Amino acid sequence: MLGGPGLSDEEFLLRYIMKGDQEIKVMRAAGPRKQYLGSALPLAALLEESKKHRHVRYVRVEWGRDRLVLQNRSAA
Repeated sequence: MLGGPGLSDEEFLLRYIMKGDQEIKVMRAAGPRKQYLGSALPLAALLEESKKHRHVRYVRVEWGRDRLVLQNRSAA
């Protein structure tokens, strides 16, 4: 059986596609999905990458009249 009353559309489609509960149980046991930084989260990716470069003293991002400056005060 694929579901019953109160089953969300997403859950119904998941059960239909997976053709059974075993694959769903394995998927859910794996935990939450991993978040990969990339073009969808450019500022987060920039911050993560900047952690790798301790010699970088600051990062400045501007768009229009707005400005964001991040400063690493411990950089040598």
